[in-house]
Amino acid sequence: MAKSTTWASGAHRPSDEGTIPLKPALDAEYEEEAKAVALAREQQLLYVGCTRARERLLVTYAHTPSRFLPLQKARTDLELAH
Repeated sequence: MAKSTTWASGAHRPSDEGTIPLKPALDAEYEEEAKAVALAREQQLLYVGCTRARERLLVTYAHTPSRFLPLQKARTDLELAH
């Protein structure tokens, strides 16, 4: 397995529903099985993007967060340091 490039910090934005998963990618598929495959592919792309940050990751959304994001209280850098 090839080693992937990583960075100290990363940002993923916007992470709203409709952007992640990408609505056009899902709408392009007509059969339920193909939609499920497209949805899994979108989730995998988010995972790969987020796991490239070694130390810090910023994920933002403006309206409704993606179904792939766990909902939890936002934490500040000061809270993370303790």
